[in-house]
Amino acid sequence: MSDNDTLLAYLVPTLTGRHEDTSTEALAYLLTKSTECRAALNVLLGAERLSLSPIVRFQTQVKYDDGSIPDMVGYGSVGSVQLIVESKFWATLLSGQVSGYIRHLEAAAPGVLMIVCPESRIESLWREGLDQLRLVGRGVDVGPGNHHESLRSGMVEGSQHCFMVTSWGHLLNFLDDRVSDPGVRSDILQLKGLAQIQDDDAFRPLSPEDLDEQPARRIRHFNRIVNNAVERGHKDEWLSVTGFQARAQAYGYGRWFRFANAGNASWFGVNHYRWGEHGHSPLWISVHEEDMRSKVDDTSLFKVRRGSYWWLPIYLKTGMMFDAVVDDVTSQLEQISQRYSETQGETEQGLENEGIPDSGSSERS
Repeated sequence: MSDNDTLLAYLVPTLTGRHEDTSTEALAYLLTKSTECRAALNVLLGAERLSLSPIVRFQTQVKYDDGSIPDMVGYGSVGSVQLIVESKFWATLLSGQVSGYIRHLEAAAPGVLMIVCPESRIESLWREGLDQLRLVGRGVDVGPGNHHESLRSGMVEGSQHCFMVTSWGHLLNFLDDRVSDPGVRSDILQLKGLAQIQDDDAFRPLSPEDLDEQPARRIRHFNRIVNNAVERGHKDEWLSVTGFQARAQAYGYGRWFRFANAGNASWFGVNHYRWGEHGHSPLWISVHEEDMRSKVDDTSLFKVRRGSYWWLPIYLKTGMMFDAVVDDVTSQLEQISQRYSETQGETEQGLENEGIPDSGSSERS
């Protein structure tokens, strides 16, 4: 099982848009529950090098008088603030957030401000944090061994405080490598899955190639393949588009239709969510479970279930001209139609409700 194939990775994007809060609560739960996790965290923070006392208690969403609300605060045995954690997936740093949080650490004692983010954001958040500290006259001394692919850290000048940026993957792997309890390791795996989903969906800086016209042309080609294949099926009468409209969904352009022996509507088209999450192909078809009972028993067939629908990739052959690609796609669709059972069921609206993303910009389909 891959890291992102976990129950938490599925449920959180489906049920809530508050991914950062959920991940922080899960991390606090792990650290509170496991002495091994707490010990591993102290090692990662450089407790011995910083003379940092063990962190024994964690609290999330702590409100300060200046209006700031750090995601998580770690306290020493006498109640001193020794750790502030700011969880970031795609939210930006607020103005003065780093310098302000540093001030909340115990002034006369060692402490760490740690930003946890996707791997792809480490360098940009590190630089933003340094810029915020420079604006208040605070430099950062980066010592040897404190700067590598998955972690940046340095001491804030004139203090015993460390500013650190690391990835969710590095943090959770560090904990996992030092934990022996199988139950805790299972919990870490769940959080890894959620973090990996966010990292996979990262917005990375645009390159000139991203703005080239070729990707747009390919999308247009994919749309034409969809139209031509569906129209051929309609002409040969093994599917029908009667009563359905061609239109774009939140996840991409596609066509609604009903296979000749099916009681439920199907959607076939370019699904950016399925493509981005699973690969295989830009073209996917959704089929109601009642109409696919015989085919989903085939364990060699890649398929993804969402609600009462199965999503299956329709593969595109490479090195072939347009008409040959359409021929092959049409053949794949016709093979699926031949596996249909005689049922009566949901309409186009039923599938559409299954597939539309929720208000938190995380897809349901």
